[in-house]
Amino acid sequence: EGEEEDEHSEEEEEDEDDKEEGDDDEEEESEEDSAWTGDQDAAEMLLFATHMQTMMANRAPKVPPTPAPPCYPVRKAEIPPSSLVMPTPETTIGRVLNSSSGRFVTFGLSLFGFAAACFGFVFWQEPDRIQNSTAVPMLSASFICAVIMFTILPALAKKAGIASTDRGVDWKPYFVIYRLSYCTAIPAFVLLASGYGTRMGFGGSQGSAGQVFVEQLDRESVSFFEASDGFVALNLTKGIIEMVHDTTHGKTRAKRASRFRNAELRINTQPFSGEVEPTVPPGAIKLFRIAPVFSRWTICVARFHMSVACLQQNPVIGWAMSQTRSFCSTLHMVACKNPQPVLEPVYQCSTSPVFGSQHSGPIAGLCGRVVPPPRLGAVDELSAVLLEEGWPQASLPNTTQVWLDVSPDYCVAHAQACLTRWNFFGSVGLGFAAVTALCIAVPCALDCVVDRQIREARRTIDYVHKTNPKMLV
Repeated sequence: EGEEEDEHSEEEEEDEDDKEEGDDDEEEESEEDSAWTGDQDAAEMLLFATHMQTMMANRAPKVPPTPAPPCYPVRKAEIPPSSLVMPTPETTIGRVLNSSSGRFVTFGLSLFGFAAACFGFVFWQEPDRIQNSTAVPMLSASFICAVIMFTILPALAKKAGIASTDRGVDWKPYFVIYRLSYCTAIPAFVLLASGYGTRMGFGGSQGSAGQVFVEQLDRESVSFFEASDGFVALNLTKGIIEMVHDTTHGKTRAKRASRFRNAELRINTQPFSGEVEPTVPPGAIKLFRIAPVFSRWTICVARFHMSVACLQQNPVIGWAMSQTRSFCSTLHMVACKNPQPVLEPVYQCSTSPVFGSQHSGPIAGLCGRVVPPPRLGAVDELSAVLLEEGWPQASLPNTTQVWLDVSPDYCVAHAQACLTRWNFFGSVGLGFAAVTALCIAVPCALDCVVDRQIREARRTIDYVHKTNPKMLV
């Protein structure tokens, strides 16, 4: 037992010695780590100091020899608060407009401008106005009234207090009705012009269909017809060209100078006819195709050359005409290529239409419209061309004869259907026009009533203030 105790004590002593040795090793390792960390920090500081010295030695700051320029602080315009800004004093015109009288005048001008524009868009196409050359001025005046209504009157309404405020709120809410009139005015213009306006321009009919003769047509009235007789001799068609400047043309023995010259159309397309295809000369503005109209078809009037005996037996009762219609020709411009007119008469258009260019036998029942004659220069040139071909003086054209436009027209053949459609469009446009007029007249009447009540209230307050001011406290 004593030996076992001695061995046990020896083992404990050895364990204590091992622990002390381990603690000593840990202390040595921690001291070594701290020493290594300190050396590393010192090396980094030395490297940083060396790098800074190098930068300062290589990149010395540049100091200009002159002093710095003067620098003033930026002064911005200070905007005072809107609550402190005094409003712009109202002018005398502004005070007059922003009153009952000013608003009444604004309403009246709006109603007058709208009515004038509607009247012009409907009646400018009347045949009488076209003959008197007053159609274009009337149409221009109508456009001016419409432009004034949509440009100047809104600015006037803003001065009069009818337009909405910056906040979009009206203390007189019925002014909104006035602004709605601008929305209904546009369809009123379009529908009235395409409805009643087109009907006015179409004109009336000269007699019933198939009950009138070409010789009975009134040359002063631009109206349509369906005659019981009439034959257009397309084989005798002549062409007249209107030039920009006067040109000398014609045969050597009969030279003439004018702005109108023979187009030399190729009418006879049969082989070996000897006629060449014409070319349009430079400077041509408009082309007229003109053919004589006879009361009935005969063999002699269907030939390419007319004899004096045939003209005596079948006198000319009118002239069918077709001319170039384009924007360029209206403005006398030669920069664009104008469409070539076609002379295409139609017979018996309301029952069984027959085109003259597709029929070579006897035919009658010409349909068309009476039109004003061409310019006197074109008539003179046509007379000169016919004289060269041997026509007698009594058969030459003149402006006192009836001139016809025989181009195919659906509304000439079906006049009632077109009139029904135009009346429908016009009625709808008239409804929009009535709504527009009410949108202008109703706010005007309401504003007069409200302003009268406001004036009565002011007079009552002034009277009470003078007689018994304590009642207003």
